[in-house]
Amino acid sequence: MSEHGAARARETFLWMAILSIVTLLLGVLRELVIARELRASGAADLFFRGLVVIGATRGFGLALLRARWIPVPRAVASRGLLRAELPTLALILGVAALALALSGAVAGLPACDAEPDVAAASVETRADPARAAPDYPATCGDLAHAPPAFALPDGADAAPVDVLAVDATLAFDADAGRATGSGRVVFTTGDSPAAYPVLALGQLITAARLDGRPLPTSALALAVPSPTSGELWVVREALAPCTTHELTLEWVIALPPPSPFPVPLALGDGLAVFSANLTDLEPGGYIDRWLPANLAFDAFALTLRIRLEGAAEVHALVSNAASEERAAAGLWTLRWPATSDAMSPLVVLAPASWVARRDLPDAGARVAIVDPEADDDGLDALADVTTAALSRATERFGPRPGAGAYLVAQGDFDGSLVVAGMEYDHAALVGAPAPYTVDHEVLHAWFGRDGFRPASDRDGWIDEAVATWADGSPTPPFEGPAPPRQVGFGDPWRRSTPHWAYREGASFVATVAAWSSPARVDAALRGLVTPPGRRLDTTGFLCALGGAMGDGYGAERVIALFRALCPDAELD
Repeated sequence: MSEHGAARARETFLWMAILSIVTLLLGVLRELVIARELRASGAADLFFRGLVVIGATRGFGLALLRARWIPVPRAVASRGLLRAELPTLALILGVAALALALSGAVAGLPACDAEPDVAAASVETRADPARAAPDYPATCGDLAHAPPAFALPDGADAAPVDVLAVDATLAFDADAGRATGSGRVVFTTGDSPAAYPVLALGQLITAARLDGRPLPTSALALAVPSPTSGELWVVREALAPCTTHELTLEWVIALPPPSPFPVPLALGDGLAVFSANLTDLEPGGYIDRWLPANLAFDAFALTLRIRLEGAAEVHALVSNAASEERAAAGLWTLRWPATSDAMSPLVVLAPASWVARRDLPDAGARVAIVDPEADDDGLDALADVTTAALSRATERFGPRPGAGAYLVAQGDFDGSLVVAGMEYDHAALVGAPAPYTVDHEVLHAWFGRDGFRPASDRDGWIDEAVATWADGSPTPPFEGPAPPRQVGFGDPWRRSTPHWAYREGASFVATVAAWSSPARVDAALRGLVTPPGRRLDTTGFLCALGGAMGDGYGAERVIALFRALCPDAELD
């Protein structure tokens, strides 16, 4: 072969190698883009497919040229293959850049003033945008106790939905000091025509997909249905009635606004301390502080994954969920059943050296302390108080409803882990082992959690009134012809327990007990304990108390007393 021929052969081989590599990279990149859900439209996919076809065609043509199976064009013969193909190579690379831009693969960081771009979902909750929407049966959601639809400022309607399942991940970086969340919500719409769905989440949503397709951030808006509701997220997509959908979200985790109920979230220097710290005393105080959920009227299955990175030591998780743990790897998977709601999850994460635990098989309980100074003496005190509280409640109201050991967790992180106490499903979180506090929270296993649950937030006064009356707090009956008047009960979008539940609510129960007898009221309350957590509304509760009167007019007297207490109450 002449020197010129050898040079031409090397040039041909080099060009074929370059083109083959480019074609291969384009094909691989396309698959990666699909796998990472970075495609923003079907047009980008067509570009990628076209690039692969162009590259394959050029490579095949060059092979034929090299083998002399087709004549070499005069322009190519005079300029050489590489120089002749430079325009085609530039075209391929230009189209590739355009396709990447359309797909979002080179979107980069948003501008400082720009809204967050729609990004991919987490690995655990990723939806495949290439597949069709899930084929769920057409059925209306269970919205018997849900508030009604409300009008947005632009005239559109927003309505509650029936959440079926939530699958979420909270990722904590103890070294970088940041936390993020991602999750998937499966929900069914009610019979409201073309209403926007409403969900609760107290964090900033940065990305969303509905049934596998991206939603722009403009499709997510905060709304305030009523003065006592707090902010709720509205997905501005008019969905057909009685249809089921999947909403995938990403959000940045930050501390809620300052309130009397501090929430610990300490990340940095290899340390992670976190407590969900639910409260029913302010809107948005349930698990929707941290991940998407529904209002108190709804029950749904919840799977929560905790992922911890950058920790300087092994951490431990205290929870009332069925759990799978790989603490050394910083991974926990928690599961609550389909009877759970936004008030169910107890979740505390802290260094393992802060956590002390003990099982109490004779009492059907377990205790845990989360405190840098946790020791056996503290466990002894908490175990004694827990055992006594469970014994008193069982003797008075019958066997504890619910399965599994009852958990009482005590937390103290610079005095801010727990303020007083809060009830959860077969669990309680308290700030100190005070007998009154533990007694009160343990009673919620019968009233408010495992025995019965409030049908809605408006009915949340019931269990607090009963537990306060039953825990030995001074709750004198009402004096005079009528109780002090309370307002605000009539708001169907209320998302907190009214403070009067602990005073006037408990006195309401005490008044009925004075009319009949404490033993009769105890018997009526025992009749309401029907696990796993029946939904009890105010009317049902009043009728049950009326039965304690022992005459045919008891319900009328009890309802009249409640109407005097809450004049704006609408009773079924």
